[in-house]
Amino acid sequence: MHVTRQISRRTILKATGVAAGAAPIATAATPSVAAGGPFAHPGLLHTGADLARMAAKVKAGASPYTAGYAKLTANRHSQSDWTARPQTTVYRGAELRPRSTWPQNYGILYNDIHAEASP
Repeated sequence: MHVTRQISRRTILKATGVAAGAAPIATAATPSVAAGGPFAHPGLLHTGADLARMAAKVKAGASPYTAGYAKLTANRHSQSDWTARPQTTVYRGAELRPRSTWPQNYGILYNDIHAEASP
């Protein structure tokens, strides 16, 4: 008598997870910061020198720097009367949980970040 065993989907997924965990994982090299060196935020794309150069271009009236600066300062988030609305917890993806009691509020975070980054 020959018995064949059917493999369940769960068994396949477990085996796939084990195989993936055993595979070498390539990680991006992280630049090291020398002790006592200045902190450089990894999310910022502009250096202090870049900002100084752009400020000089705006002051000199060079295009397209002046047009970009005018657009930035016209935004309501860059006005001195903008009031941030800090959130205790940021919720994202609440629409994926229809019975969730927490409404999605991460858009408020984006507004506050934009206002903080404005001149």
